[in-house]
Amino acid sequence: MHVSAVLLVLLCLTTARAEQGSGGLESPFDAIGVSARDFGMGGTAVAMPKDMGAFMWNSAGMVVVEHQCVGFSKTTLFEGSQYHFLGYIFPTLSAGTFGLGVSHLGTDGIRHFEDINGVPVEMGAYNYWWGKLSLAYAHSLFGGLSAGLNFDAHRQELGPYNTNGFGLDAGLHYKTPARGGVLQDLYFGFNYKNALQPRLKLGTGTENLPSLFRFGAAKVFSFNQRSVQWALLWDYEKHEHKSAVQHIGTEFNWRGLAFIRSGFNNGDLTFGGGLRIKGIQIDYGSGQLGNPDIMPRSHRFSLSLFLGKSLPEKRRQILAAQEQEIRQQVMERQESEKRKRIQEGIETGKQYYTNGDYFNARLTFTRVLSEDPNNAEAQKYLGLTKDKEDEQQQAREAELRQQSIEEDQRKRNEVFIREQYDEGLRALDEGDFQKAIEKWEQALARDPENTQIRSYIDKAREELDKEINRLIFQAKSLIRQENLAEARRVLDRAKSQTENNEALRNKVMVEIRRLDNTVNYMNNYQLGRENYEKGNFKAAADYLEKALQLQPNDSEVRELYQSARARSIGKKKEMNSEVRAQYAEGLRIYSKGRYQEALEIWEKALAMDPENIKIIEAIEIVKRRLKEIEQQQ
Repeated sequence: MHVSAVLLVLLCLTTARAEQGSGGLESPFDAIGVSARDFGMGGTAVAMPKDMGAFMWNSAGMVVVEHQCVGFSKTTLFEGSQYHFLGYIFPTLSAGTFGLGVSHLGTDGIRHFEDINGVPVEMGAYNYWWGKLSLAYAHSLFGGLSAGLNFDAHRQELGPYNTNGFGLDAGLHYKTPARGGVLQDLYFGFNYKNALQPRLKLGTGTENLPSLFRFGAAKVFSFNQRSVQWALLWDYEKHEHKSAVQHIGTEFNWRGLAFIRSGFNNGDLTFGGGLRIKGIQIDYGSGQLGNPDIMPRSHRFSLSLFLGKSLPEKRRQILAAQEQEIRQQVMERQESEKRKRIQEGIETGKQYYTNGDYFNARLTFTRVLSEDPNNAEAQKYLGLTKDKEDEQQQAREAELRQQSIEEDQRKRNEVFIREQYDEGLRALDEGDFQKAIEKWEQALARDPENTQIRSYIDKAREELDKEINRLIFQAKSLIRQENLAEARRVLDRAKSQTENNEALRNKVMVEIRRLDNTVNYMNNYQLGRENYEKGNFKAAADYLEKALQLQPNDSEVRELYQSARARSIGKKKEMNSEVRAQYAEGLRIYSKGRYQEALEIWEKALAMDPENIKIIEAIEIVKRRLKEIEQQQ
């Protein structure tokens, strides 16, 4: 039997209607497509193949698929023939787009006859199927141009016969830049199918799958802020052994949720539609695949699943992440230092806990939780520390109960000591060391042998000293930042902690007096500058003189004071010869644009004649000029 003849009959089930004068074997996969979308639009998908089978039409066109997509399609044929397709497209942000597809066309019950002595004898039935595995890749080149390749592995089986063949497709795709106007959303595609022709030999016949050229264009019109879109598509197809064929299609898209499609596949009307709910899309297409006298109208159903985020969503996500990263750069170091402090605090607190130093353990874990209230490890060890403290105190209470003292007094002492002890702990947690010391001293007065309370008092005093030094340091830092009001509040807080500690109180009062001196200095300086800027040079000089008395080494204030005093006199003094020479030299240097040198010369002249208004005005002019130059740079 010549098996290729049977094969050609089978192929007539799935190829487009043959034209007069055509010949040769044609892959059914090349003729009838894969998805319900392209089927409903007359087979127009070279320029805008936006579904899971994009690479079957144009490998380069996969770049228009912006969502990771897996899909399945089923096409009804006739006489038990079945056509299925399973495809997957994976677009990436920078590495291109990858495609994978499996196509299967099959039928069964093919009657097999053998010629025996001139008489055809039926030998049973054969099953036939043709499958294809496709691996595709596309990459954007530049300016909207993309290129792609698609590798196909074919396999046919007919009864005891089978064959394999391998082919390669090449494609180009171009999308116009998004600049608005008529040219926006304009697509062009070109596909060279079977650029490397698969060679198939099933039985005694050998066939090369012919080459196929496709060119297509598509235009999308958008309305209502792109919520409604209408696409027009046109494909031109030239088969190696057939006359040219044209395809026309259109698609109406409402909010990316509902689709209506129609087209003409070489003159045959096609139609279809689709519905998308979240990441699931169902499509339907109907068209005539062969001679209507032989083959009924075919129907195709597709199911597509869109996975993860689309490329535009990923780009927006990356951009948002970058912007967030920029916003957080200033905070990263502080956050890193905070994490480091927290980790070091936990490790230190655990060491205290291990060594039985529950005072410092509690203090350390409390400080960690003040920075990270939800830190589970600190919460755990703080709880363990409290349990240990309770155990120690309960042990001590047990000892008290065993002492030979009057029962009622002992109970009252226990209650009082416990109350003062607990109040001291609460004050410690709140950072009020002075109050904690007072409460524990009251408890110690009732229980002088309580070593734990005595130890806590000593440690609280040490911590109070550290806290006062810390607050003083913080106040000094705030003063350097000129945040005087906050510095005063910090020092007042330190003062409130030193009511019963004369040495610490004197130390705080020194800083308060120093702050008052700074505030007085700043007030006089600010009033002096304000009066200077208003032209009240006499008042300005008086205020600045008071500021200099408080801080004599401030060169900026001294310079402003000299200027105000000179201007308050209101006369331009005559210069002596040496000063006049320096002044003239500065003018000469200034006229040549050497402003820094001129400033240095005039400052020397001012040192010799501090109240000379002309020199002061010259210095102010050159400083403004230098500042303008610095701002321009």
